[in-house]
Amino acid sequence: MSLRLLLASAIVLVFGNARADVERFESKFLTVKPWLSSAAYGYNLRSIDTKSELKWAPNTRAATGLDFYIHGWFGFGIGGLSELKSEDRILKGDTTYTDYRFSFAFRSFQVVANYQQFHGFYLENSEFVNPGRLPSDPYYQQPDMNSQNTSILFTWIMDPAKYSLEAATDQSVRQGTSGGSWLIGGSAQQARFNNSSPLVPAAVAGQFGADASVTSADFTSLTVRGGYGHTFCWGTHWFGTTQGMFGLGTQIARYTDSATHDDSQTVAKFDLLLSLGYNGDEFLSGLLVDLDVTNYRTRSLEIPVTLATLKLYAGTRF
Repeated sequence: MSLRLLLASAIVLVFGNARADVERFESKFLTVKPWLSSAAYGYNLRSIDTKSELKWAPNTRAATGLDFYIHGWFGFGIGGLSELKSEDRILKGDTTYTDYRFSFAFRSFQVVANYQQFHGFYLENSEFVNPGRLPSDPYYQQPDMNSQNTSILFTWIMDPAKYSLEAATDQSVRQGTSGGSWLIGGSAQQARFNNSSPLVPAAVAGQFGADASVTSADFTSLTVRGGYGHTFCWGTHWFGTTQGMFGLGTQIARYTDSATHDDSQTVAKFDLLLSLGYNGDEFLSGLLVDLDVTNYRTRSLEIPVTLATLKLYAGTRF
């Protein structure tokens, strides 16, 4: 196949006329959408041999904001975090963090990018380290623990004539009939963890094998993903979307205890999208749930990293 034909095929795949039965609201200049979002991040340290598990999480807060879209193409938003209650700070500690999430869907493809950096973690299952802990007692905390996550995901819709991610994720268009499509894609991700002391507390280190003394870890992964998405339409304006993708790839890892270890292993990834809403001519509202899990490995540990978002929104078009 000639290079010219390959380029033409790629252009048709992205910009071709075959796409879901959608309405683009071209007569509407501006969309204003207030939202409330709760974002979650965490990583687990799970022993491959004993299945013992530590569940580390930052003490994050809910966010509120306002998004603006011009003709459904160009958009920007502003937002802020809620105040952290003093009781919550005592129970779970104080986390400082940066959290950027970007998503763009256009006809037959979607790109999602994430950057998170957290300083200060608590142990969700603190009873595992301290069996005598009461529900009113503070969680086991590591105020010096740091984590950084950077990722980019690409998704291609194999049958854009039956399925629109634009309609499911930001309602910049409206899908008129129920339909679904197989999906393919890829992802690249880097995750880093470090602490002034081992990531595994000394009281339970004996249950986590050779890597119980690791103080820092750095993982870089590339995966190929595949899955399916489907939108159900009820009447003209109501819709619900479910989408799931699974990926396999390779990771390059470097982790440190009393020495530095380098290895490469297979990495698994899973992401889920759920969306439910009303997409009217002037008014829109909805609920969006996004879940992304990547499972890293060392010699003795599995380390699933979870990034989740729950978003409620309502808005109007002018």
